[in-house]
Amino acid sequence: MIRSLFILFVIGISVSGFASSAVPDSLFKKSYMQDSSYIGDLSGKISFKLFTLNRTNSFAISDVGNTFESKYKPNVDVDLGFGVIYRWLKLGISFARLDRGGPESTHGKTTRLDFQGHVFTKKFDADLNIQFYNGYYLSNPASFNKDWTLGNPYPQRLDMRSRCLGGSVYYVFNYEKFSLQSVYAQSEWQKKSAGSFFLGSSLNSFAIIADSVISPDFFSNSSNSSNFFQDARFRSLAPLIGYSYTLVLFEHVFTNLTLSPGLALANTRLKNAEGLLVYKKTNIIPRFGIRFGLGYNGPKFFGGFSAEYNYRQFKFNSGEGRFGYTRGQARLYVGYRLNY
Repeated sequence: MIRSLFILFVIGISVSGFASSAVPDSLFKKSYMQDSSYIGDLSGKISFKLFTLNRTNSFAISDVGNTFESKYKPNVDVDLGFGVIYRWLKLGISFARLDRGGPESTHGKTTRLDFQGHVFTKKFDADLNIQFYNGYYLSNPASFNKDWTLGNPYPQRLDMRSRCLGGSVYYVFNYEKFSLQSVYAQSEWQKKSAGSFFLGSSLNSFAIIADSVISPDFFSNSSNSSNFFQDARFRSLAPLIGYSYTLVLFEHVFTNLTLSPGLALANTRLKNAEGLLVYKKTNIIPRFGIRFGLGYNGPKFFGGFSAEYNYRQFKFNSGEGRFGYTRGQARLYVGYRLNY
């Protein structure tokens, strides 16, 4: 059911346009105009850009009592991509591998399907992520084996698979003077410093599945059967409240910081090797989102760096065990605009 909803969400994004600057606002039933002294419209220009992209989907799990923490990471690539920006179209596709996180001999092999998309309009923004990762390695083996030294192979879990589906929609209040598009889509130009609160909601589903136990190797209470799970599924629904600010220097140099801390209503389900449900609970969990951008936005040339990371922490066994996962992406980009 959740997967079908996300497919419909993707279809909706692909066929919907971006609002023009004088379209009636369906939320407040009035027309609106962006302040041209703060925001310049670049949608009439065709922009091309090259970018490097590093994406991840990692997680950490602690034992009962938080004595030990296992940190699992995928051995992922840094990709080279190409993007096109024109009016409502903002498309980027990675087509070549530049570097791998680590050699397969020491870090193992990860295969993945990773789509993280963003839609930026003048008032409403939306994010969508679909991530299927196969193969992880334990990134902190020295915490469990004092004889392990850097250069030794990391413990590898080629049987471990993660499935992450998520989406969010939020409304930007100060849309007349503030633009996220200028920082993360380069289809507008933020001329002066400005910021805005935003409000929305997010829905996420995350699963870790393996052929053997995925819980930590050591427990302070090993008698609890839910310690030894190999199928963990988490779902969360959260209000999305935050603030974003862009500092502009000399009209073209900018830096942006976007923060969205908060709480989420989450459901946790754990199954053992026999497929039996050993733990189930719905509770309130912490969540945190951050975006950062830095760059130059000129009439023809533009370039910079941007990153986005989201974190959620689930608890099990009456809060004595923790399961936190992080997804995100970081990119370097350079581009050129053509008048059309």
